[in-house]
Amino acid sequence: MVDSKFTTVQNTENIPFTAGYRLVAVENLPQWIVRFARLGMEGYIKSFGKIKENKKIYDFISSDDFARVGARSVDVFPSIETLLKYPDFDVESYTLVLINGKYCADLSDEDDLPFSVFSDGIGLSVSDDEEFLKDKLICDANPYVALNSAYFSSGVVIDVGDGEKLCKPIHIISITTTAGDKIFTNPRVFVRLGNNASVDLVESNLSLDDEKYFDNKVVQLSVGKNSVLNHYKFYNVSQKSAVVENNFIDVSAGSRVNEVCFVRRAGIMSVKSQFNIDERAEVKSVSSVNSMVGSNVDVDVLLCHNGDNSDSNVCLYSVVSGGAKTFFKTNVDCSPLVCGVNTSQVSRILLADSTAVGRIKPFQTIEAEKVRAFHGAVVSGVSEEDLFFLQSRGIDEVDAKQLIYRSCLANILQNVKDEKFYDEFLRLLWL
Repeated sequence: MVDSKFTTVQNTENIPFTAGYRLVAVENLPQWIVRFARLGMEGYIKSFGKIKENKKIYDFISSDDFARVGARSVDVFPSIETLLKYPDFDVESYTLVLINGKYCADLSDEDDLPFSVFSDGIGLSVSDDEEFLKDKLICDANPYVALNSAYFSSGVVIDVGDGEKLCKPIHIISITTTAGDKIFTNPRVFVRLGNNASVDLVESNLSLDDEKYFDNKVVQLSVGKNSVLNHYKFYNVSQKSAVVENNFIDVSAGSRVNEVCFVRRAGIMSVKSQFNIDERAEVKSVSSVNSMVGSNVDVDVLLCHNGDNSDSNVCLYSVVSGGAKTFFKTNVDCSPLVCGVNTSQVSRILLADSTAVGRIKPFQTIEAEKVRAFHGAVVSGVSEEDLFFLQSRGIDEVDAKQLIYRSCLANILQNVKDEKFYDEFLRLLWL
């Protein structure tokens, strides 16, 4: 139902988050944002059936808790004492902070930045820059992306110009704090690198362990020609939360993207990443996932090779314990017209006990010639030989198993070339 001033969606099927959906007055927002948000809600309703395929998330957001909350988001400013409880990436950086998906100017660096930042919520900040985003923001058939688009009003946009080589990393810290309430958030992060740029980007996603919330995040990265992006991601979130993240990474000709991700703690988590790789571009992605009691983590990576002589390498290492689950799916798609592609997929899931579950599904859709493709997958328990070797050197069984688990997760360090990031990942691994 649409009238001249507001957009409202009638929820006739009890679909979560649609009851009372309402955009603010059109006079306060550019018309393209209103249309974009409306298309998002319509797309979410049409494709909602796909959410039921992930029963864990469907049950979570369809529960009475969230049915009553609806589209509520709570404005909470955590105290300094609370902030100190979050184990975070500790590097000198240009810091941007999101609290419950909303940009927090008080905690962010805004002076003398060598790049542009749109703040105060994306929706209210780009009215004079609509050409920058309106053809780039994604609102597709993925119901979570569509839902994020429907509530498109918060997050951060970063624009790094041509030739910029930043001396410090950009650090986006996303903190969710509910103050005992139950909320859902829809942050969107858009980062554009110009041509011949070089940037280190860090994303920290944090919450305390007693927080219950649904976080539905979309990240879009656009990397210009002959640029370098080192992307470091860290998750330490509540085991009572449900986190969905959809990443879209466009890698232009001659560019390199190196991604390192460590999930230290999580509840229900679904992370999907789509890399669109142009000619002579290179993508390396390695993730370590520590899946503990009751966690359910899905990692899904799609590599679309659209240009000649491009490379991709994707790895996942996971330790699963206490009835938790890790599911890793990769798909390499080579266009029929490309040649000279070199791609590999490697995954190792270490099951710490008999209740742990690990699944790996590597797919390769190769329709082109002159392609080198490799994949390796292992799901296993702790090796008796490794355990015996450590115990024979005076290490008791409990400590020996911990060393084996840590060594599996520490495989992320192979993609960390900078000493300061190496030390931080090593510290977080051993917390």
